[in-house]
Amino acid sequence: MKMKNFKLKKYLPNTKASAIILACFLILGLWQQTRSSWSATLIHLNRLLNKNIFQSGAVNGHAITTRLDVPFHRQEHSLSCEIAALKMALSAYGLDIPESELIDRMPFGPMNSDPNEVFVGNIDGRMPTTGYGVYWSPIAKVGNAYLRSEIFQASPATVAEHINAGRPIVMWGYFGRGSRIDWTTPEGKRIPAVMGEHARTIIGFSGDIDAPDGFVVMDPIYGEQFWSTSDLFSNWLPFDKMGVVIYPHSKWVRIEGSPTIWEISSDAKIKYPLAMNWARFLEYGGVPDGVKLISSQELSTMTNGFLIY
Repeated sequence: MKMKNFKLKKYLPNTKASAIILACFLILGLWQQTRSSWSATLIHLNRLLNKNIFQSGAVNGHAITTRLDVPFHRQEHSLSCEIAALKMALSAYGLDIPESELIDRMPFGPMNSDPNEVFVGNIDGRMPTTGYGVYWSPIAKVGNAYLRSEIFQASPATVAEHINAGRPIVMWGYFGRGSRIDWTTPEGKRIPAVMGEHARTIIGFSGDIDAPDGFVVMDPIYGEQFWSTSDLFSNWLPFDKMGVVIYPHSKWVRIEGSPTIWEISSDAKIKYPLAMNWARFLEYGGVPDGVKLISSQELSTMTNGFLIY
């Protein structure tokens, strides 16, 4: 299609100026990428040194008891809220893992499949016709490739306890009215489903641990929000208040020169290989001092296990 009377020179007087402008944008982009990598490393280092782990203050006028230092990440696909919420939860420990890598670890299935097993439909689709989402079990399995990720059923007190201990939580709720759109899988399993299903990351709370009056939530679309306890749990109820809590690693070790990182059981008898190797650990902001070097002889005394929680 022709565009008449459009004078390009009016906006870019000469090619030299155009080249300078383009170079400035490229330099700015590279600087932003480098800064992001350093930020992840510094966050992880601060946590390793037990500095600035929590912030307290106010969100929208509400006094906050504990707030985790979690940066906002906007979901990159129309239905990738669960992946984005997991990414934000992992970033509480300084790991800056691309959404694309988390998605690559996620199994996918067609519409009318089971969200407890796979991501249902197209991640760039539209609910409820071409895409839906995924529930807690597959998200926990993806999270376990990086950090200990446990499924749990929430209460206000247990959520506050986790947050107070530094552990962010991925929760399931909904947008809009939350009307039911249940379906039956080809295998005959009835799937409870909600229109507008949406995952968020809980990063803070207000009030007492035993009886919190509200929570700070990082929404992968709208950013940081404050929800009263009653509103949050009402929104969570259609999903039986199921969530995924992300723990820091307890004991990570490796043999010097080896690319494999192992998580060691509390009794030091079982070793679990992480999907994230040494190079990726460093790339995503991991701090070398957080992984202990041990001898091959010591590692060989441990039984091989699978990293399942």
